[in-house]
Amino acid sequence: MRKLCASIAVFFGLAGFMAIRFFLLADPSFQLDSEDYVNSMIAASIADMDMSGVKFGMPVLSYEDVKFNNHGFGKESADKCEVLYLVRHSRELDSSQLKVAGTRKQQLGIQGWGVYFLSRVHQIVRLDPKYFYHGLRMLNTLLLALILVGISFQLRKAYDALFALCFYCMCSLSVWLTNFAPNLYWVPFTWFMPMLFGLMCMNYPEHRRWIYPLVFLSIVLKCLCGYEYITNVMMCAVVFSAAEYFACTSDDLPRKKLMFRITLGVGLSALAGFITAITFHAYIRGDGSILQGLNEIYHADVLRRTFGSPEDFPSVYTDSLNASILKVLAKYLFSRSSMWLALVLCVLVSASSYSAKAKHHIRIRHDVSLFVMSFLSSISWFVLAKSHSYIHVHMNFVLWQMPFIPAASYIFLRQRISVIAPGLEKHYDEALRFIGRIFFMRSA
Repeated sequence: MRKLCASIAVFFGLAGFMAIRFFLLADPSFQLDSEDYVNSMIAASIADMDMSGVKFGMPVLSYEDVKFNNHGFGKESADKCEVLYLVRHSRELDSSQLKVAGTRKQQLGIQGWGVYFLSRVHQIVRLDPKYFYHGLRMLNTLLLALILVGISFQLRKAYDALFALCFYCMCSLSVWLTNFAPNLYWVPFTWFMPMLFGLMCMNYPEHRRWIYPLVFLSIVLKCLCGYEYITNVMMCAVVFSAAEYFACTSDDLPRKKLMFRITLGVGLSALAGFITAITFHAYIRGDGSILQGLNEIYHADVLRRTFGSPEDFPSVYTDSLNASILKVLAKYLFSRSSMWLALVLCVLVSASSYSAKAKHHIRIRHDVSLFVMSFLSSISWFVLAKSHSYIHVHMNFVLWQMPFIPAASYIFLRQRISVIAPGLEKHYDEALRFIGRIFFMRSA
């Protein structure tokens, strides 16, 4: 019981520290133009606006026929067309003059409806709208931290404490995750939920049939919030079980079969979740016609983000649609000196693996499998949604965290420890406890 209580305390302590760090260090203006759509729902709820006829949870509002724009965020401004101004002063507005002037149809926008109904609670507590808005962002950040710490705990069980530590530290220190964490449009906790459930299937294979529905529901939730990064999200659900499957030799046939079944089960559950969500979205978007909705989604959204013809879209998309996959990948490996971490890790892990195998005769089959699968997972959106990736370089670097940078860091450190201090990898937990005791004693 004492051990369980200690684990729970550590879990929530780590999650609390990560959430506070994310919330305090996040750039308040990062991607607030996207969050505009969700913030409009907060204002609509506080102003007691009737939204019963609205189909999508991401509207554009107007007041007295003046449309609220999505520019100039992150500062107190006299510009009364800003949506944050609308949120802060929504109590003062005449709801009969507040109208829906447009809507974003690319996703159902379930996060918009979520904050809309949560804002109904605000009508009871009567908290200042500004603080209520920041409270929602803090809750969003806390959910992400809980999921990431949960993944760290599952990695400790599936691999070792070193991987758990690498994942936690690399996520905590990621400037991209930090900035995305509170954003109510991106709701980044939905990106990592399938990874958590996929790891749980690996760690508790006897209960995996009860976990598959959670994978299904997590993908449905992610898709109803938005389809961005969905290839990474779905691959993250199977990346570790697939890596284990390819790493297993014929001498370990039972485990190889188990990992194949888990990968297949999780993959099919994720695919079923995607199909369910897009079918429901198509039904709403097509006004009751699923085929019409799918046709509109495919031609208006999918082709624009992937491999559509430049002639079918505005000229602003010409360069992105004409760009090759190699040109897109080069943007994420070479174009920004501050983001060479992925490239450096590729070189370091490759050199380390060669050294471990050739000079020290260390088995690297599992390392290579994990390295390749995590790399493919992270670049999947860059490749399959190359037009979107070509344009959104300012934010898509976050995909290296899913999960290439944590996995590559772990592989490199583990191999170097195996060379420098053979046998230490068997005692990671004891070593971390010892370091923790030293730290707390010195702190005291």
